Amino acid sequence: MLQHPSNVWTWGRFVLVYPAGNPSFAAAAAHYRELLVDSTTFESRTIESLLEVPGPLRPEAVGVFRERYLPVRE
Repeated sequence: MLQHPSNVWTWGRFVLVYPAGNPSFAAAAAHYRELLVDSTTFESRTIESLLEVPGPLRPEAVGVFRERYLPVRE
């Protein structure tokens, strides 16, 4: 995740974003973290946790994103 306005990076972080309802990704993230020498280079988040906080997406975009990627299953 390289996001600096200067486009000059001194470090980077691999970020895994996955739906909370997918335990396979949670397990994969935990296993991957165990293999790292420096765990500060890795972060995992659920899509839901990212959508719960104000961020770069406009509120109407959050709704569209949820509808597309996090549909309610009956």
